[in-house]
Amino acid sequence: MSDLLKHVLILGLAVPIGIGGYHLAATTAAVSGAGAGEAEAADLPGSSTDYHLGALPIMERDLYWLESKYVERDRLDPDAMFEAALDRVEREFAEVMFQQEPGGRQLHISVGDHTTVMRVGPLDGFAEMAAQLRRVATVLDEHLSPEVDRREVEYALINGILSTLDPHTILMPPEVADEMDVDNKGEFGGLGIEIAISDGALTITQPIPDTPAAAAGLQAEDRIVRIEGESTINMDLSDAVRKLRGRKGEPVTITVMRKSFSAPRDFTIVRDTIKVDPVEGELLEGGVGYVRIKSFHDGVSSELEDLLARFRREVGGSLRGLVLDLRGNPGGYLTEAVEVSDIFLRQGVIVSTVDGGTGRRDEQRATRAGTADDFPMAVLVNGTSASASEIVAGALRNHDRAVIIGERSFGKGSVQNLYNHEDGSRLKLTVAKYLTPGDQSIQSVGIPPDIALQSTIIEPAAADDADPSPTVSLYWREWIEREADLDNVLQEDGHHDHPPAWSLRFLDDPGPAGDEDPQRDWEVGLAREILLSATSARRPDVLASAGPVVERHRAEEAARIEAAMAEIVGIDWTPGPAPADPALEVELGLGDDGVLVAGQPEDIVVRVTNRGPEPVHQLSLLTRSDNPFLDHREIYFGLLEPGQTVEGTTRVRLADGFPSEIDPVTLELRTPEAPDLAHAEALVETVARPGPRFEYQVRVVDDGSGASRGDGDGIPEIGETIDLEVTVTNVGGGPTSEAFARIKNRSGRALDLQVGSIELGHGLTDDGRPCDPAGGPAAAEPDCRRRLLPGESQTGRMTFELRAPPADGPELEPQDDGAWLVDIQVGDNRAYDFAAVQQGGFYEYFQLEERLRLSDRAPLDDAVRRPPLVEVTRQPSLRSTGTGLVISGRVTDDDGLRDVMIYQGDDKVFYRGGGHGETMIPFTLEGRLAPGTNRFVILARDDRGLVATRSLVTWLTPDGDKLEARAIADPHAG
Repeated sequence: MSDLLKHVLILGLAVPIGIGGYHLAATTAAVSGAGAGEAEAADLPGSSTDYHLGALPIMERDLYWLESKYVERDRLDPDAMFEAALDRVEREFAEVMFQQEPGGRQLHISVGDHTTVMRVGPLDGFAEMAAQLRRVATVLDEHLSPEVDRREVEYALINGILSTLDPHTILMPPEVADEMDVDNKGEFGGLGIEIAISDGALTITQPIPDTPAAAAGLQAEDRIVRIEGESTINMDLSDAVRKLRGRKGEPVTITVMRKSFSAPRDFTIVRDTIKVDPVEGELLEGGVGYVRIKSFHDGVSSELEDLLARFRREVGGSLRGLVLDLRGNPGGYLTEAVEVSDIFLRQGVIVSTVDGGTGRRDEQRATRAGTADDFPMAVLVNGTSASASEIVAGALRNHDRAVIIGERSFGKGSVQNLYNHEDGSRLKLTVAKYLTPGDQSIQSVGIPPDIALQSTIIEPAAADDADPSPTVSLYWREWIEREADLDNVLQEDGHHDHPPAWSLRFLDDPGPAGDEDPQRDWEVGLAREILLSATSARRPDVLASAGPVVERHRAEEAARIEAAMAEIVGIDWTPGPAPADPALEVELGLGDDGVLVAGQPEDIVVRVTNRGPEPVHQLSLLTRSDNPFLDHREIYFGLLEPGQTVEGTTRVRLADGFPSEIDPVTLELRTPEAPDLAHAEALVETVARPGPRFEYQVRVVDDGSGASRGDGDGIPEIGETIDLEVTVTNVGGGPTSEAFARIKNRSGRALDLQVGSIELGHGLTDDGRPCDPAGGPAAAEPDCRRRLLPGESQTGRMTFELRAPPADGPELEPQDDGAWLVDIQVGDNRAYDFAAVQQGGFYEYFQLEERLRLSDRAPLDDAVRRPPLVEVTRQPSLRSTGTGLVISGRVTDDDGLRDVMIYQGDDKVFYRGGGHGETMIPFTLEGRLAPGTNRFVILARDDRGLVATRSLVTWLTPDGDKLEARAIADPHAG
């Protein structure tokens, strides 16, 4: 065994929102938290249990590993790392701002109302960079608010440093590191249920077979209303998971409500070991085995061997073939990937790794012992098959042991090492690259399929769909984010291009949600037929005999797609040759006003005229834009004869809070024979609508009215049932769309939440007609919303019982001692500042949020809560012709302002603290615009913690000229 295999190697994909890959190579000690790895780290700074931000103890250790182990030394740039570290802290902590002229040595540091200047010398190496960052951290430690977790500041500094390297090198905070352990170990102590938040309730989506939950009789759609007596109303899903998990053998009592129950019932269930994504499979018709591996967690290879043994028993000998399904498999342990590959290979290199620190090359080779029979194999992959999946697919393909069917895989060709910290955080560091057999790299390119499959969706519009157009997409799988789409990716090295032997487009029938039956899976069925036609187990022979099967299915699927296009879309989709000299004219119509209005359904009309002498067959159009509502739109025209003009439409409904802005849109004309037939460009203007703005008042009711029960003094006390009365007023210029008020319990079982939310507003359509947003006429009124009109108020109550002293709740901050805690949230799920929240990334400011401290020694403050008011008196126009800009205005707040800041994109370009009780802060920003879209977010916080945002967008035409566009506004489009 090589030195590398003496480690526990992990390969996998991190999937927080989109797809982002990582490989991991961790010492056994790093995974288990004890042993040689910890001893090795003991001499490094940061091992003490005393923590001081100014010492940056975690960073000190991470820089050691970075200098000695990182895969590409030429990426280690102390100046860029220092700047990125400051940028990350500035972004994550509102009261911090750094200013430094390019190339300058004076660093201006603002923390709240404190400002200082620090001289920054040349950063000749990591030692000098670390010294300068420690000085910065000392200032932050002294002046940041007490509630700011200092470890989070160091995490931000470190992740800023690491962001300059590659997308897979990160510092994982303890909770993320713990969850990764569960994923890679493949098991945890729990009940065996999958849960989700459905209609605001904690709901079982399905019990896992052969688990304690299944044995107890839990069912899909059961609602868990309590966990160990604690109400689950508005409980975060992560909190629910944490409470349900535990040690094997420990009981947990959950209270469940089912449609057939007259009242909730308690289920006491003893936790057991629950397998995460176990290897699953079954025999298909004809003696072909099917195996699905969802991740390469610990023990996968053993589970696979058990399943193959079961197959041999069921068929009474050798299989006729095996379909190994790795679609959507993000990775896992490298050792498992090697052992899975070794089951099917007798000899040869499975994977090679090249260490970044030493340049040493290590090879993992197959052995003859335990090799499976020589049956034909097909491996199914897609664009999210990554890391360990790619090692298996690459090894079997390059050794001619299996054909690869599906899509080009993710393209992750690097390895990371895990390093533990005493606080539970872990450094995940890229330390090596790996090569598949034949020294072929898949970095940024992936494993190419031998038989490429292209999924097509053609479905009629649903009866209650606001868009009457059918759902049609030939290209939806092209939009999947792969390794090459990530920032700062490592470059490919040693890649050999392998075009597919066959390509096949098929009509996809997704089926019911959650249906994973391989018997109804078209791709599995194709693979089965190909294997049954094979004359031997060798990949070239399987491909040679696959021709008739592929051609038959290609003809059948082409006919199905053509028929569906005619029946559902109403166009002629017959194939034909690509024109030799295409001449197509494109017009873009946005209705009479030529703009898209936020929150309103709009039909974009595209008109195409064939000015050439030849017909164009199977013509379609795709859009590309930074505007998410205009990106990846597909319009289908079909046959276009010479001189003919055709129109196509796509319906767009911008978010209710979408800003006024200018968006460039690229229109790409395609046919299957000419994917780059022609393109045009246009500028599309969007117009914002006035939105809601909220103020609210809260009052404790304990006088016996409503659901309350108490002595009526308005002071919360143990044993009382409290109605928290909330009055919300829309003081904005526009109506709400889906407004709410809700509270979340932060005091554990000491406070029993019984009613946790209020739906604000009454049902109205866009044109003001009454409707029922909960059903009934809403099906025929797709624009039916719960609307609280400007100036309207609504009062509602939320209810909880005070069962125990607050000290029995969760860990309390010093100022919370003796108070029950609830978080109140007021907002709108649809009508919010889209540019700030979604495009700017300020997700935490999607709603107003305040922590209420309920004390039995004093009444709750019932003053009206008003967020800061941002007034802009000077701003750039929607289109700017020069690079200079000025934004000015003022922010006011009756409760006192904490601070005001302005972001230009990701950069904080203005900050001013509010001092003590300051109720007005003026602001003026003078800056420069960059070519293209410039987004500004003004963010203001008051002393109560309420936040207001105001976004501004301006478009600066590149090079000062108008964007040339063949696409023009269509004056006739309605």
